Amino acid sequence: MNYMTKESIMNRLQEHYEYVENKANGEVFAVFLQGSQNYIDDKFFENSDVDSRAIFLPNIKDICLGNDISQPELILNNGEHIDRFDIRKFLQLIKTPGINNYESLFTEYYIVNPKYEEFHNRIREIRENIVRINEKKFLMATMGVSKRDLNSLTKRSGGEDYDIETFGYSRKRLANIIRFNLTIKAYLENKPFSECLKAMDQDLIHKIRRTEYYTLEEALELTESTDKESRDLAHNFKPRESENAKKILDELDDIIVELMTKGANVKDTHWWVSFFLYKTFWYFNMKTHPPIVFTLYGWVFM
Repeated sequence: MNYMTKESIMNRLQEHYEYVENKANGEVFAVFLQGSQNYIDDKFFENSDVDSRAIFLPNIKDICLGNDISQPELILNNGEHIDRFDIRKFLQLIKTPGINNYESLFTEYYIVNPKYEEFHNRIREIRENIVRINEKKFLMATMGVSKRDLNSLTKRSGGEDYDIETFGYSRKRLANIIRFNLTIKAYLENKPFSECLKAMDQDLIHKIRRTEYYTLEEALELTESTDKESRDLAHNFKPRESENAKKILDELDDIIVELMTKGANVKDTHWWVSFFLYKTFWYFNMKTHPPIVFTLYGWVFM
């Protein structure tokens, strides 16, 4: 059996970076790997797509006018996908508990614009705190994606036609349901989140997704019981108050504001410039564009 190498994954990611760099509405901050390679150590399926998430920095005009520079998902000629997000949208994503939302914080595969490595490093320094801000919500969200895959286990959707016709169920969704369950258990054991992502043995992932490891009857029974256990673990978890939640969220906001300030080439670092950027960032999230934004834009930057 031949496997994709880590070097080949990075080469493909570099191609994604160069591709979006030429088609960006703003400057590229970073490109992060998305998908199965993030929870497998070395048995990467040879023909697997390398999908990614590209993050862009808006210019000062887009910041002030509250313009979202996110673009539609790109589908390359080889079938690989690139999500394209404004940094402000990306921030809201990583603030929202969810296993897929946190992948970009923990992936081993990323390319960061050298100008902004400092900011990326600062985000990574607090990433374990970020994923613990709302543990209950994370568990419920992971339970939710498990239930989604259970409900679609035998349905012809999302490119699973071959499996449904051949085995009667999606082997990928079966593996996901088990992986989500093991991630929940590792998370409850307070393991580092990088270990939570890889809580499922990659040999078992390979057996399930590349062989007829379970019959249809076995798969249905296993997924029902596994999903139920995930649901019970999530529902029974008693929320623990995070003393550092506000501090971590404020620190994350500060990093993004400083990053956007540098990306927009704002030289003045007076408090009122940071305040202005923070407020326009807030207005972006609230999806409102009050006249004061236009007035301050002309006053400060024109």
